[in-house]
Amino acid sequence: MSNKPIKYVDLFAGIGGFAATMVGMGFKSLLAVEKDEAAADVYEDNWGGKALGNIVDTSRQDFGNTIAIGPHDVLTGGFPCQPFSKSGNQDGVLDASRGTLFGNIVAVLKNLPYDSRPTLVILENVRNLAGPKHKDDLKKMKASLRLLGYTVEEADIFLSPHQLKREFGGSPQNRERIFLVGVKHHQGNENDSSAVVDQYLKSMDLNLSTILEKKKIDGHPNNYWDITRDLVITDSNTSPNLSLSDHEIQVLNVWDQWQKSIRKKGNKLPGFPVWTSYWLDEVTYPANCQAWKKDFIDKNQKLYLENKVACNEVLRQIRKNGFTPTQSKFEWQAGDLESVFQGVVHFRPSGVRVKRPTYLPALVAITHTPILAWLKRRISVQEAARLQKFPRNFRFNPDKDSQSYKQLGNAVCVGVIWQILKALVERDSVLLAASEKGREIAKLVRKAPDDPDVFFDSGWKPKADSAEVL
Repeated sequence: MSNKPIKYVDLFAGIGGFAATMVGMGFKSLLAVEKDEAAADVYEDNWGGKALGNIVDTSRQDFGNTIAIGPHDVLTGGFPCQPFSKSGNQDGVLDASRGTLFGNIVAVLKNLPYDSRPTLVILENVRNLAGPKHKDDLKKMKASLRLLGYTVEEADIFLSPHQLKREFGGSPQNRERIFLVGVKHHQGNENDSSAVVDQYLKSMDLNLSTILEKKKIDGHPNNYWDITRDLVITDSNTSPNLSLSDHEIQVLNVWDQWQKSIRKKGNKLPGFPVWTSYWLDEVTYPANCQAWKKDFIDKNQKLYLENKVACNEVLRQIRKNGFTPTQSKFEWQAGDLESVFQGVVHFRPSGVRVKRPTYLPALVAITHTPILAWLKRRISVQEAARLQKFPRNFRFNPDKDSQSYKQLGNAVCVGVIWQILKALVERDSVLLAASEKGREIAKLVRKAPDDPDVFFDSGWKPKADSAEVL
């Protein structure tokens, strides 16, 4: 067996969600590319090597406007979603991707001789890539990778960290993503390997979804996850700017008193969004009002007419305290919780949403950062990082919390990538066994623990030893 390290290339690298899996399993970096300077700085502090760069290089028009990347063993990337150009469809699937960032990934692979292309490709995107708007693009993406020699399934592969058991790197965050993954078929060729790949796929006994099912929780995630236990909440590492303002606490108090008043009368809390702008004796529907919205308006007016005393008190508080339109809407998704202050809260454009403290929605920008209502504060950067299964001692810019939330919101979940890679190696074990590189990759992946925390808690340290640890 060769002593040469297995090299990976990390495209659209962000702060290193893919890198965490690669490093944790023993792979070595050849190149990381991230155009956002702040994210590239965090990447370098933790994983080492310069990540700042752009995959697009317009001076290399003969190479698909893509930077030169040499031979490597694993290609990873959470590429931004861009639709294919319709004008390119007539030139074939590979050419149809020109002008898109997925097209740059295609160019990286296409510009390498077949034998020099990476053995594994692992790509991630938002679930909506499989939706109606992009389904034709997704079909072309999969076909492109198969033409280039990779065993990408026809079926869509979805996975979220809240679906995985704790011992397999799961975490309490609903963040479903789609994955395009494959192993290069060693019998492919430079010109057209799709027939070889298609025949292989038809003969496979296992698919990725079947393998991943063994690692998912049994039953509903609401009955499995508990934020107070699984997020490992600590008050000592939080900063004062995470605390709710007096005004925000007042908003929660008003809605808490309202929901208690409704229940005191023996009524159930509404399962539909509460819109106080339609708490009126008579309502006027907006122009061209769609049926679903008319139904919500009718329900809200009925709610008001049946609970006038409690609802009028809310309206009074809204006027008195200057609630924003968002704060004047309310969504109860917390089941039998007794109080708003027992749940997880989001201030969303659709209203103040209260959920049970089981698993959290996908991390996004700081304005939507989850609120632990019983602590009257938003989750910390460190707690958000743990939702993404980054190492406990991962380093962020200590002066830019808002930046860190954004970076985490754009990151891939380490636990999910970890299991996707393990499942891929299991699915294509026979294919990997047919080449020296394949055998080396399989050995590293199988040797890695099931939970990335086992590796990172055993002594891993960020590369920049002098950086401040939060």
